[in-house]
Amino acid sequence: MNKDFQNLSPELLEIYCKKLKVNSCPHCNSKRFIKHSRYKYTQRYRCLECGRTFIPSTGTSLHYLHKKEVFIEYSKIIRDQGLLSLKKMRELCKISHLTAFDWRHKILLSMPENNRKFNGEVQCDDIWFVYSEKGRKLVAGARRRPLREPFKHREFTCRLISLSDGKNTEMKLVKVGNLNFKDYLPAFEDKIGRNSVIYNVSGEQKLKRFAKERAAIHKFVGDINKKTEAKYFAIRNELKEFINKTLKGVSTKYLQMYAGYYSYCKHKIFDPLSEAFLNRRRVWFTYTRLDVIYYHFVYFATQVLLIDLNKRTWKSTEKVPIPDNCMVYKITDWDVDQRYSFEEVKEYFDRK
Repeated sequence: MNKDFQNLSPELLEIYCKKLKVNSCPHCNSKRFIKHSRYKYTQRYRCLECGRTFIPSTGTSLHYLHKKEVFIEYSKIIRDQGLLSLKKMRELCKISHLTAFDWRHKILLSMPENNRKFNGEVQCDDIWFVYSEKGRKLVAGARRRPLREPFKHREFTCRLISLSDGKNTEMKLVKVGNLNFKDYLPAFEDKIGRNSVIYNVSGEQKLKRFAKERAAIHKFVGDINKKTEAKYFAIRNELKEFINKTLKGVSTKYLQMYAGYYSYCKHKIFDPLSEAFLNRRRVWFTYTRLDVIYYHFVYFATQVLLIDLNKRTWKSTEKVPIPDNCMVYKITDWDVDQRYSFEEVKEYFDRK
């Protein structure tokens, strides 16, 4: 046996030989690349456009992992048993708490993008959670209440918009604070088919205008038979149970990922070792720039000032632009508070 394949698990060998597909450069998306020697047990490639080299796992959830076999076991546990506590995962896989935390989020970021349209009867709900800075140890009351200064809100809640037609469910974190008509557009502008029937679960009046813009029929859930009303609140109740009790609360920074996990598991088997998950090429670039993405969300879609950004940095991607089509939030700049310029907000961060 070739020495490069010695002590290599069959699962890892199958992933690199059969599941990982190389169709373009993960750095610039160019389809002009050539084979460029080998790296251990896999083929290396070189892009003819940007000149960078890569292997089949570059940019995926396997990128830069030293314990790939352990990661496979970690993924199998999530596939078979769901999201267990980080303490439990740490004990089962014999890894550090931070590694268990990082791997979970890499797996959540590798979920395939949903490109399906919602047709027929569509349930639309506005699900809210209290803004949370859970995990930031230096922030007083980070788990239960928002930052008090320099902004004050009449309503300080994270707003998730949910769509479901029974066969498909999708959720987007769009804002912190009161919803406007424009907040529905970046989330689901092209998702709802014309002539669909939108059942307004939340009773939000602005959704009626959104339905009119999409040439869809609008109905308030409160106007229908009370006996069937409970089924329309099932998604809201299940998600709140999952976030608040099963996970014991989630930081706003990661709320979109866990809501996406719930939406995906509602209709499909969550398998991080499937081809659809393993071939997501923007996982590493999104994960390492997640703090910057969250910074943009906080600035454009909220009126919150972050106490501090994460101190962890990755030299390989610190100058890489945020990848397109891999944002974990739907960000709009329509409702930026004009009292504070971007430079003033940045200066506030720099002083901390």
